[in-house]
Amino acid sequence: MNESIDHYDSDNSPYSIRPLPPVLRHGLAAVAAMGFFSFFTSLGLLTFLTYKLITWHNGPPREEKKDPIAKVESPPPTEAAFIIPNEWSASQQELSEKPTKETWIQRAINEPPNQFLVLIFNLLLADIQQALAFLLNVEWLTRNAIEVGTKTCWTQGWFISTGDLASSVFITAIAMHTYISIVRAKMLPTWAFHTAIVMMWGFVYGTGILGVIVTENGKNDGGLYVRAGAWCWINSKYQDIRLTLHYLWIFISLIWNDLCWIAIWKSIILQERKHLNK
Repeated sequence: MNESIDHYDSDNSPYSIRPLPPVLRHGLAAVAAMGFFSFFTSLGLLTFLTYKLITWHNGPPREEKKDPIAKVESPPPTEAAFIIPNEWSASQQELSEKPTKETWIQRAINEPPNQFLVLIFNLLLADIQQALAFLLNVEWLTRNAIEVGTKTCWTQGWFISTGDLASSVFITAIAMHTYISIVRAKMLPTWAFHTAIVMMWGFVYGTGILGVIVTENGKNDGGLYVRAGAWCWINSKYQDIRLTLHYLWIFISLIWNDLCWIAIWKSIILQERKHLNK
């Protein structure tokens, strides 16, 4: 079933619409333009951060601090020539000066990248998915229609769901990481930090997959991802799915963010007062 320009429901219609009403066409053009801008700026910054991470990884390792006691107590080979042959001491010195090349995993373990930078990297990945969802509105403008049941409609609904949730999750992660670093003055172990990132992405995609499984991809209601006003998203017949797998977690994220930043602000104020009272 299609909606016509004379029967346009801007809120909860799950049907295709052809042609696009002027108000919807103009709105989609603005949203698509912002999606285009957001997608390529986020992609550009992500490319830059990727380049910096690769440059850091391929760069020289940090110099280890030498033991000053060992340096004083160990005589140079020239002074020990009466005990050690010159040929042997020279060969040993050459061996000791050869740098041992670290593997990719060893370098990542011994000198892990900045955790805050990694969180920004993942936030950009989430933002790219979110921007891509709204960039797909170009397809509706090209067709002069929003067509339910197409791959574009399903993809847009998927990226809106996962992109919105992933952005909220990693914004919360940045707030919590900042709280731990500033208020608690602690740093997460590398293994725990990487595990948390994997779990966050698993949660984001897990909720999306769960929605598809529970509704059987909207088998009995015209599809899970259908037109929801101006673009494709979760079918309005699945309000419980919208709430439990999307809105609820975004609201929790907003509240948790506020609590973290308020605690950080209070901590900074208290530290400043202590500093002034000294």
